[in-house]
Amino acid sequence: MQGSNCKVYFVAPQISFNDEHYEKLYNNEYFSSQTNWLIHKRAKELSQRFDRALSFLPKKNISFLDIGAGEGKTLVEGLNRGWYVTGIDIVDNRINDAKEDGIKFIRAKFLEYEFPKNHFDFLSRFCSGTCSQSKRIFT
Repeated sequence: MQGSNCKVYFVAPQISFNDEHYEKLYNNEYFSSQTNWLIHKRAKELSQRFDRALSFLPKKNISFLDIGAGEGKTLVEGLNRGWYVTGIDIVDNRINDAKEDGIKFIRAKFLEYEFPKNHFDFLSRFCSGTCSQSKRIFT
């Protein structure tokens, strides 16, 4: 079944993963085979998304949360823009640049983690979660 207004497909019965399953699925090989073309394309798209977000966030000292941080390129982009950057993911697959000082990383399940209320100005989950999870995250 495809979710309305998005490109996510749902599987029935729902697949259930424990922490060990996530570790195997998102191991260090998960991001390893990307062509230069794809790397460049993703970097350009990410920069454009952040430029668009800035049109809604005209202030300085932006606090940013990346949900499902993955390899951490989104974290690096935020840090390079001078933002206060936090990433959360169930496994730590960050590239070295995403392990720099100034990037806070939380290894946890987002929906189970308690964040301070109204702490972040901008949240992203570009490649994580489902449409139904979005409703839980952003309401």
